[in-house]
Amino acid sequence: MKVNAHIGMMEVNKMELEREDILKIFLEWRNIETPCEKCGGSGVTTYNNTSTYMHSIGGCTITTDICDRCWGTGDKNKKGINLRTYSHLFLNGGK
Repeated sequence: MKVNAHIGMMEVNKMELEREDILKIFLEWRNIETPCEKCGGSGVTTYNNTSTYMHSIGGCTITTDICDRCWGTGDKNKKGINLRTYSHLFLNGGK
């Protein structure tokens, strides 16, 4: 596959790249050491019933939203803020 892209400070010009090479560049660019098993390091995932990470009532479509395992960081060991807990605290005045 031929790629001509600018990724951060790294430029990849007309090189033959394999899928694993592209994934490695992506993970390095996002500073991910251990990719999340659910989202593969992207920080987003799909939910099959439109409920997203809130587990609310859903419909019959696929929805893309923040990964509820790594909370958007893409890294298994560097989790972001748990939006379920944060939303609950926010809606209940911090209690």
